[in-house]
Amino acid sequence: GRHEVENEYTRVVTREGNVKAQNLVAEVLELRRSFEWRGLGLVPYSALKIKQRYAQFDAERRFDIPVSTARDVSGCECPAILRGAKRPTDCKLFG
Repeated sequence: GRHEVENEYTRVVTREGNVKAQNLVAEVLELRRSFEWRGLGLVPYSALKIKQRYAQFDAERRFDIPVSTARDVSGCECPAILRGAKRPTDCKLFG
């Protein structure tokens, strides 16, 4: 078989992607130093957060919402799925 990604929308999607959207993301968001993912633990620079200059739109800051520790759910196969060891359909809790 053949494994590759093809762009079927070359008239509107360039190799560079949506540059306008990329610029907006870069203006408003920045990388978190670390983030705890369920099943993966702490992964440095793997999540985004709203930049200080847009803090008024950040629910975490505005409502003082603590970032809770990720917890494993009994019977959930997320850790193995995220590592690529299992498929989502292998999880009894999927769908």
